Amino acid sequence: YQLHFQVAIVYLRLGKVVKSIETIQNALKYGQNFIIAHSLRGSCFESLGVPNIAELSYATGINISFDNCESWIALASLLGTSRGEVTHAVQMIRAAYTGGPEAK
Repeated sequence: YQLHFQVAIVYLRLGKVVKSIETIQNALKYGQNFIIAHSLRGSCFESLGVPNIAELSYATGINISFDNCESWIALASLLGTSRGEVTHAVQMIRAAYTGGPEAK
């Protein structure tokens, strides 16, 4: 699955976002818990203006690893920019930097 992910990054660097998403999907077929792939998928959908799928991708990363602050920050940034939920986004970022919403 990591090879698919590396190829997806190459497609992304070439500006082929849709092809990158397709390749990430292949990576996730073999490595469902690959958090970085979920984050990249979210970022790709965000760049295409599809915030609902981006949000789902970031949330999947959080479900896989609750303490992964990068997923929380990506989700918070998305909420702040796409929905205007700035206060909620700031709270999420603060929680992420302190170890997650429950500050474990």
